Amino acid sequence: MKSKTGTKTSPKTSERAESFSRGVLRVIKGRRTIRRFRAKPVPMGALKRVLEAGNWAPFSVYAPEGRRLCALVGEERDAAVEIVKKCPTIVKYLRAQYETSPYGHEQEWSDKARDFGRTMGNAPALIVTAVKITPERFPMMHNMAAAWTATQNMMIQAAAEGLATGVVTFSTRSVQAELVQRLRLTPGEWVVANVLNIGYADDKPAPPQRSNDLIIIRGSK
Repeated sequence: MKSKTGTKTSPKTSERAESFSRGVLRVIKGRRTIRRFRAKPVPMGALKRVLEAGNWAPFSVYAPEGRRLCALVGEERDAAVEIVKKCPTIVKYLRAQYETSPYGHEQEWSDKARDFGRTMGNAPALIVTAVKITPERFPMMHNMAAAWTATQNMMIQAAAEGLATGVVTFSTRSVQAELVQRLRLTPGEWVVANVLNIGYADDKPAPPQRSNDLIIIRGSK
């Protein structure tokens, strides 16, 4: 058997490659958004690997140094939670999401949203992804996209580590400025793209539904 470059590949090599790729897909498909976490610290080695995965995500050509991944644990995590929970929209949107979910348990999930708003689900670690602000709309879109590619990498690596994640976004300016300052970045120059809660899951959400109709392949070989 030959690869596209003409190099011979053994059947065992092809089987190993396929097994590896299927394993990666299983990790991706097994990831869940978690809003309740166990009171168990995240191992520092695992946290560093999660951050490394985020750092290796594609970056914006407009601001290659304009992304920061800030991990917060202990008192730094607690201080950040006190800032983030000042945003009134986090609980509002989570509750609306749960109440319109097709899985039922509306009151239970409404309570979960309220509890999450108080403590960020008791996640023992937060990773705040911040990006440089640019005045032009198109470069700023690239910068925000670079933030989300990093977050996706971190969520997948966390799942591979046996950890759970749940992402939070908010746009309240005063909260944004206070959190950016807490990260020792300059308000007005940096903005928080999202906050990733990370830890061991204390929840078992139902598997999400994904329709193959959302995938389109056109053309032929």
